Amino acid sequence: MPERDMVSWTSVINGFGRNGCFTEGIWFFKMMVNHEDVIDCFVKPNEATYISVFSLCANLDGSGSIYWGKQIHGHVIRNAIELTALVDLYGKTGCLTSAGYVFKKMVVKEVCTWNAMISALSLNGREGEALDLFEKNEDGKLAA
Repeated sequence: MPERDMVSWTSVINGFGRNGCFTEGIWFFKMMVNHEDVIDCFVKPNEATYISVFSLCANLDGSGSIYWGKQIHGHVIRNAIELTALVDLYGKTGCLTSAGYVFKKMVVKEVCTWNAMISALSLNGREGEALDLFEKNEDGKLAA
């Protein structure tokens, strides 16, 4: 493609994930963030892009999952982006301390953010804490 926008970049990343090519999708993301259009801020990764790449990370086998997730997390921090996908990634890989840290640091917590943290806790054998957190946000009373 002579011209690429974030939809086209993200679509390719999603395509890798849908076809089980998780490592290739992460490689493509790395290529994207080093592309001159991204470096020069003509296009910027959006939440959909990060959700896609964190999903790739969460589906990698072994320690690669958390390694690449943390690498991309660093990119997110450097660019001051808040993402529920980080809570989900850390929860699925058993890193509850990191999931809790990201959750607590988020300024705006949407329903999906609360769901991700509650799921992370329950997936990792902390059902009591998950229920406590659910009760704190029962009926969406707490937004942040």
